[in-house]
Amino acid sequence: MVVNAFPGRVIFDHFPKTAGQAVNSWLISELGTGSVTPNLIGSHHDLIRQYGGVYTIISGHVDFPNAGGLDPRYHYITLFREPVDRAISWLYFLVKNHDEAELSELWVAAKAFWDSDGEQLHDILLDNLANTYVKHLCSINTIQMAGEEVQLENALALVPHYAVVGIYEDMQRFIDDTAELIGIPSSKGIARVNVVASRPKAEQISPALRARIVQLNQLDIRFYEALLLVKESEVRSDAIASTMPHWDKYDVIAPENRVFTTPELTVIDAHLKEAGPINYGQLVTFDVRFAVAKDIHDLEMGIHIYDAERRCVFGVNSTLLGHARHSILSGTYQVSHLLIAHLPSGKYTAGFVFSECFTDRKVDLAWHDALCEFEVVRETPHLYAGTSYLPSEMSLTCITLIDDIGYHFNINDPRLQTIIGHRDGTCIATTGRAGHLIYGPYVCLDAGKYQVVINGVVGEQGLSAALMDVVAQKGVLVLAAAMLSGRPSENWKFSQIITLDTVCTDLEVRVWVTESTNLKILSINIIPI
Repeated sequence: MVVNAFPGRVIFDHFPKTAGQAVNSWLISELGTGSVTPNLIGSHHDLIRQYGGVYTIISGHVDFPNAGGLDPRYHYITLFREPVDRAISWLYFLVKNHDEAELSELWVAAKAFWDSDGEQLHDILLDNLANTYVKHLCSINTIQMAGEEVQLENALALVPHYAVVGIYEDMQRFIDDTAELIGIPSSKGIARVNVVASRPKAEQISPALRARIVQLNQLDIRFYEALLLVKESEVRSDAIASTMPHWDKYDVIAPENRVFTTPELTVIDAHLKEAGPINYGQLVTFDVRFAVAKDIHDLEMGIHIYDAERRCVFGVNSTLLGHARHSILSGTYQVSHLLIAHLPSGKYTAGFVFSECFTDRKVDLAWHDALCEFEVVRETPHLYAGTSYLPSEMSLTCITLIDDIGYHFNINDPRLQTIIGHRDGTCIATTGRAGHLIYGPYVCLDAGKYQVVINGVVGEQGLSAALMDVVAQKGVLVLAAAMLSGRPSENWKFSQIITLDTVCTDLEVRVWVTESTNLKILSINIIPI
């Protein structure tokens, strides 16, 4: 029978506590487990790479660690809930539906926040508690966050790129629009999943806690209000979603583990000698007992390890290990496979194969895909990202990047700072206050002679006893010091020669002004001589 399964590409970008589990269950009930993933957690690119070739709908909490934008091959759907209500639901769900043993630091942080009326805020909560919508949408196209107004603008600009944008408080409309997009019957209400028992409403929590949550979600609240206006202005189609499915339900039956045996050899049992989770790098021993019904001239024995996705991560046999031929008589035997568990954290199975080798061929006598299950854990005090931990270190070395022209620092360079000056994008100007007008840039220089040039504009009041110096070693070593001189000019320059006997790692140029100094600094040059 030919199954007419849904052939499209859809990503359900699901925010926590916005009915994501319920929507996922509805989609699976209509399209089947072979078309819709369970709810996943992962990065956008990784989810597409791992599941896009197997499923047509990817459902889960998606993050965009490297920006990169939405994939033009996919339709995206998402659902928004009133931000304060969503945050309360998420916090209460963590505290009441879980415990410290399950969620560890996250649970402790959530409970502390709840019990302290929001005064105790751990960074681990911020992604799902503070401006979750705006930060998520901005991360799709932008790695570095801009100012709040720009963030809000960017978030709203992403909304039209989603094929379906729903409102939690108007769930039926979201269901109707999603059904129309995919081509399945709409549903009058969907079963609720992961319901938070006896959760207080927003107006029922303490005023202090509510005020704190509102404070943390100012951008999301403005975003949500703007989104509601957009949704209200949309013209809804009067067409009724089809009640006849366009697609067949496609459920995948997990492949059975291959089991092959012959009268000549029977595997009696297999077990892992070491108990409990296996630590990374630990020696593990698989003992396999088997019975042989005839004499075998050349018996090859092997082991293969599959991960949770049924990918073969390791396999070896007696031939690959260079063992001599095993000629055995009929009887009962035990073979022990010893391995060092250099595997990423996760769950695995071990299977075994026995073959009789001839000069021109090999005949399998027994094959078992999976006879032992085990889990590898990696306990390390080090923090790291990825599936594997690699012992690592890092070093920072000062290097010289000066060419024949030297260094040029314009006033927008963040390495040039001011205490009393006014920075307007073109200069740092005096403000009628005494103090350091400029300091920095803390560059690395090789030993040698350099000319330090300050470029600027001197106003009619003149320099009025302004000073400069060039220092290193956190200001301890003074390389040059002088009173600034020059007439009022639009093209003022002042220079000093310095000599470095050794490599310098933090060269600093400082300019100190009086209340009467009228000076704008445009740039600083450091030129090798």
